[in-house]
Parts: sequence; C-alpha cells; structure tokens
Amino acid sequence: ERRRQEELEEREYLRETERQKELMIVEASLSQEAERESLSTSLALEQAGASSQSASEDLAEESQSTSESAVMSEAAKSEK
Repeated sequence: ERRRQEELEEREYLRETERQKELMIVEASLSQEAERESLSTSLALEQAGASSQSASEDLAEESQSTSESAVMSEAAKSEK
C-alpha cells in the first residue's frame, strides 16, 4: 500500500514537472513573440518618423520656392 502511494506521488511529481516545462516553453515563445511585435512597432514608428520628416522638408522647400516666386513677381511688378 505504501509503495503504491509512493509511486502515485512520484508520477504526480513527474506530471507536474512536465507541466512546468511546458509552461516555461509557452512563456518563452510568448515573450519572443512580444519582443518581435515590439521591434516591428519600433521599426514602424521609426519609418513613420522618417517619412514625416521628409514630408516636412518637402513642405519647407515648397514654401521657400513659393516665397521666392512671390518676391520675384513683386519685383517684376515694381519694375513696370
């Protein structure tokens, strides 16, 4: 009877150990997935920042050339 009890306890212990291993594997893979998500989010934000900066630079150039052409047309008017 006592031996049977010990065997049951040992099997229970092994089952629990196996369950712990599985949980650790699941946690590790979830953690890797979260890290990948975080990296791709960072990359997306970086790219958005870069394209936003490039759009700002384009606007600044456009605004400068608009001002220059306004100045030129004013100069042309005053020459007449």
